[in-house]
Amino acid sequence: MPTTSMLLLEHKAVNLAKCGGDEGMNPSFFLTEPSRNDIPHCWILCPFMLDQFYWAERMFWLGVAPEPLKRHLLVPENEDDKTIKESAELLSESIRYALSPEVKACAKKIAERISVEDGISEAVKFLKEEMGF
Repeated sequence: MPTTSMLLLEHKAVNLAKCGGDEGMNPSFFLTEPSRNDIPHCWILCPFMLDQFYWAERMFWLGVAPEPLKRHLLVPENEDDKTIKESAELLSESIRYALSPEVKACAKKIAERISVEDGISEAVKFLKEEMGF
């Protein structure tokens, strides 16, 4: 059964997420859950805590998401015009990057590789080897 997040994805060109924590919103989902036209969704990530920072950076290093946004850009301490304008410009830049053909191509390539992996079988194989079975 699809989660609320999955249902919403079908109606957006770009998704803003914290990169982890919610059911169905782990990093592999970001790449393997295709949109209607079978192209992985575009993501802008803004980590807030724990391993979210690692996964957001990892997505950037892989070339499938823009550099993670800093929390203070989305939740600024100052609500003056200069701060809001700076935040809007950085978010706009991230959206342009996320929608670029290069990012979409990279995401599609990685999604294809992930989709043929059998992570559970590999994990069981590893555990059996480590335990001497």
